[in-house]
Amino acid sequence: LRSLITDLDLTDVATTKLKDVSPLQVKLVDLGRQLLHQPACILLDEPFAGLSLKERSRLSEILNQLRSRYSDLSVMLVDHHKENVEKLCQSSLH
Repeated sequence: LRSLITDLDLTDVATTKLKDVSPLQVKLVDLGRQLLHQPACILLDEPFAGLSLKERSRLSEILNQLRSRYSDLSVMLVDHHKENVEKLCQSSLH
C-alpha cells in the first residue's frame, strides 16, 4: 500500500480527508483503489475531466510512470481530451 501511495504521488495527503484534497488527488485515490487489487484490466472513465491543464499534465506523467511498474496491466481509457489519450495509449479508437 505504501509503494502505491508513493507511485501515485499521494504521500503528502495520505492521512488527509478526501474532501480536503485537490481534484487530481481524488482521481489518483480512485486509481489507487483500482490498482490495490492487482487487476488485469482497469477502466479510466474521463480521468482528465475537471482538471486544469497543469493537473492533466501531471496525471499524464503519473500514468506514464505507472506503465512500467504495472506492465501486465491493460487500461481502457475514455476521455474527451484526445491529445492526452493519444500521448498515453499504444492504440486508440476515435
